[in-house]
Formats: sequence, structure tokens, C-alpha cells
Amino acid sequence: MKRTVKVCACINDISPLNISRNAETAIAEIKNHKESNADLYILPPLFLTGGELGDSCTRKSFLSACKSELETIASYFSKEKFGILAGLPNEGGFVLAFLQNGRVRYEHNGLLSFEIQSNKCTAAGGEKGFSRSAEIASTPTDIFILCDYSPAIAGVDRIIENDILAFSKALGISCCFVRGGRGDTSYPDIYRAAAGFCRDGNEVKFYKGNEAFGVCSSLGGVLSEQPTTPVIDLPNTKPFTLPIEIQKRPFIPLGEREDLYCLDVFDLQCLSLANRLKNLKIDKVVVGVSGGLDSCLALMVSAGAMQKLGLPNENITALIMPGFGTSERTLANSRTLCAEVGATVQEIDIQASAKDIFSVIGHDETLHDVVFENTQARLRTTIALTVANQLNGIMVGTGDLSESALGFSTYGGDHLASYNVNVCIPKSLIRVMLPIITSSELFTSTGLVVQDILETPISPELLPLDENMEIAQKTEDILAPYELLDFFLYCFIAAKLSRSRTLELAMRYFANEHSAEYLSQKLDMFLKRFLASQFKRNCAPEAARITSVHLSQGSVSFPSDVSDEILPFLL
Repeated sequence: MKRTVKVCACINDISPLNISRNAETAIAEIKNHKESNADLYILPPLFLTGGELGDSCTRKSFLSACKSELETIASYFSKEKFGILAGLPNEGGFVLAFLQNGRVRYEHNGLLSFEIQSNKCTAAGGEKGFSRSAEIASTPTDIFILCDYSPAIAGVDRIIENDILAFSKALGISCCFVRGGRGDTSYPDIYRAAAGFCRDGNEVKFYKGNEAFGVCSSLGGVLSEQPTTPVIDLPNTKPFTLPIEIQKRPFIPLGEREDLYCLDVFDLQCLSLANRLKNLKIDKVVVGVSGGLDSCLALMVSAGAMQKLGLPNENITALIMPGFGTSERTLANSRTLCAEVGATVQEIDIQASAKDIFSVIGHDETLHDVVFENTQARLRTTIALTVANQLNGIMVGTGDLSESALGFSTYGGDHLASYNVNVCIPKSLIRVMLPIITSSELFTSTGLVVQDILETPISPELLPLDENMEIAQKTEDILAPYELLDFFLYCFIAAKLSRSRTLELAMRYFANEHSAEYLSQKLDMFLKRFLASQFKRNCAPEAARITSVHLSQGSVSFPSDVSDEILPFLL
């Protein structure tokens, strides 16, 4: 007779490629939840290694060590009645394994079948497991388990939650989803732990977290009692992704899910930095704060990472480095923002140091050219990296996706950092994110200053102020409005549209704001700048790919010395 199966998803803490340590945390996690009396404990498929295997999966000695450690775990729990579903890395990713009575059984043709309490269980690995519904439907199955270790991308968890429900309803069976990732790598991807349960097409119980955790639910059989661990109900929501049909603001999801998407992006930013600090065993960061959008977000991300690590915001050193173009408004906003966040502040005026460099190289300081501008940008980076060395911390980069695409940064200056948290996020999305982030409990006191930062003209502030002591160097006057530039970016990178089609869409959406001639000129400017700045992207700081559209190494690439004469062939 079938009985209800108590399933416990155990997400252990990961140290990348540290097999023995990860085995210890997995054993400890199962032991911590033995009181739940689960019939089946599920570990993430790459619980021994983490998701970024690199060349390790091609080394027989490494794979052999993983297999040996798995057999050790099977032996350790050999006298227990429960089973354990786990996995092993291989050259193709991972293979699932079932442990019980001291023995290990591996999957066959991508599926692993076993019985728990007379319930027939089928497990599949990989994010495409739900696409095998026809194959699974032809196999007698009471409980389907999908074990995944895919990178975390903003917005995807909502889609998975709906997939679990649809799959369970379609097949009339119970479903379980488990994904690992607590403490895993921070480059090129990050991984966020999650678990989902759905019994016979009813409401999905979905959990995700940045801590190691274990959650239980009752599946299969006849439900005779409540889950042994309190279940957190998440509201039923429609999945949200970037629109298939290109909209005027293509990086921003439509409708009521905008706030959830923005908070998810922010959470992944914080998680990526927290993982980097944890794995480096470093507890301090340095952020250059200018009073602009990007540094505001980077400072908030640093505070979010500190919260995840249980560290005080005093461990954030905020460097305010006024130069020749710094306005009283941005300086005041920098000071206020840092105070509200609770960061440790150092204010260092770079003007005297810049003049020393001008004197050494024989440059006329009244000549406000690229030398004048880039000297300041490189000074700020040098100071920030050096202070990070002094504190045994890392420098958090502030550059965003829009700047990366346009090459609007100083090579060897703000182009560099120890780790970049904004590089997957375009400027137009940052403008939407900041008010939403300030509404969260962690940043409610920053609302007024962030609003003023949003209303301040975007500027690198490298050229002197105007006669009214206001910002003279305005980026959107020099280039174009970021809403338009980000539209071009999406069309070129994500949609891979031709120049003519991109211009056609731009004229549809921006005709009331700009002339056709202006749109054509700015599109050509964007394309030329994109190609010309490839060399900067080739040696950009490490960052996690947390959004579906990004320019991380290997995603979109052209030869560094390519000419813009090739544009007709690309478009």
C-alpha cells in the first residue's frame, strides 16, 4: 500500500571544487534534518563541487575522488532506512545517483527510477527535465523529481514555479524541484538554492534562499499529515521575462511584476558579491561614491551583501573623491547617502594629485582634453584599489551595461575594479530599480537622497563646472538619452536586428521626441562606439551574469581591432 512520502530537500553550503568539505556539509545538513523523519533526502546534483567545474571535469582523478566521496556518504548512512538522491559531476555536467542501504545506483538514459514507500519515483537532471513529460508519462510514476544546477538569472524562478504546477497538473502526479548553489562561485555565473513541491497539481510550495537549508513536504500516497517543516506560501504569480516583442523599454518587464523583477536583480547582485567575499575570506569592500546612479546602486549592493554575510555596514569604505567637475549637489548627495547607509567614509580631494601628474608629464592643466579627464578617472581607481589593499578588502566596480556597450569609461580607470556588480544592468533599468530598492526595509531612510540622485543630470564630472557652478558635462547631451541608447543596445545584442529594422522601431517609439535624422545619427554612433570599445570588454573585471542580456566575456564578442567598415556586413 502506498504511503505518503516525506521528502526533504537539503541544500548544503558549497565551497567551489572542495570535494571533502562539501561532503562534510552535506552529511551535516542531512543530520540536521533527521528529526523530520523524511523518507527521501535530496541533495543538489553538484553538491560535491558547485556549478563551475572548469577543466576539473576532464580530469579522471577529480571525477574518481567525487565518486569515492559519494560512496563514503552512502556507507555513512548505510544503516538508515531513508534514501538519498544526489549526483556526480561528469564531462557532460552531472549524473544522478540514488543511495540506500550503503549502495549507489546511477541513472540510465537520463532518468533514474526507484521506489520509496511503494511510490514509484522518477528523477531527471537539468533544466530541460520538464520537457520530457511524454517520456515520463509513459513510465509508471507517482513522484517526479527534477534536480537542477543551472545559473541564477533574474526572473527565472517564477517561471520554474509555474512549470512545476503545470507539469504536476498535466501528469496528475506529485513533483519536486531541487537546485543547489548556496555559497557557490561568483563568476561567470552565480547559483541560488531553491526547492519546490507540488502535490497532484495543487498549490506550489516554493523556497529559495542564500543560506544552507532543508525543507520538507509530503508527496505521493495519501496525504495523512502536514509537512514536518513549516511551509512558506508564496503568492501565485505569472512568470515574467523580458518581452519577446520589443517594447520602448525592452529591459524592463511589463505590468505588475516590474517590482519583483527589480528586487530579484538586486538580490542576485548582492548574492554575487557576498559569494565573492565569502570564498575569498574577505569581509571588507571599498566603493567609490560620486553622487551618481551607478555608485548609488553599487553602495546599496555592498550593504545588501553585508547583510547576507551578517557583517556591519561599517565594513564598507565609501570613498568620496571630488575633482575639478564635482558639484556641490553631487558632493552633498554622496555624503548623505553614505551616512544613511552607515558606511565608513573617507573623503579625498584628487585635484592636487591630478595637478602633480600634469606637472610631471608637462601637461597644461588649463587644457581640458582627454588627458585632463582620464587622469582624474585613473587617480580615483588607483586610490580605491590601494585603499582596498590597505584594508585587505576588494574594490567594488560601479560601471553598468550601457557604459560597457558604449565604452564610456576610462581604460585603466573606472573600467577597472576587483569585482563589478552593475555590469549586467543598463542605465534605464537602474533608474527604475533605485526607487523600488529604497522602498525595502533596508534602505527606507535613503528615499529622499536617492530621489535627488535620480533627478541629477548623469555626468562623469571630469570637466569644470559652468559659470553657475552647475554640472557642464552631461552624458546624455554628449551621447544621447540612455532610454534610446539602451533600446539600440537591446536591438543589436539581444534581438540581433538589422540597422534598418532597429531604426524603424526607434522611429515608431521615439518619433515624438527625436527626428528621424537624429535617431539615425545616434544609432550609427552607438554601433561605431560598440565595436571600438571591444578591447575594454575583453579585459573587464569579473562579474556574474545575472540577467539574460549581458556583455560578459564570451557572450558577444568581436575582434578588438575590427573596423566599423564591417558594420554593413553585420547589419
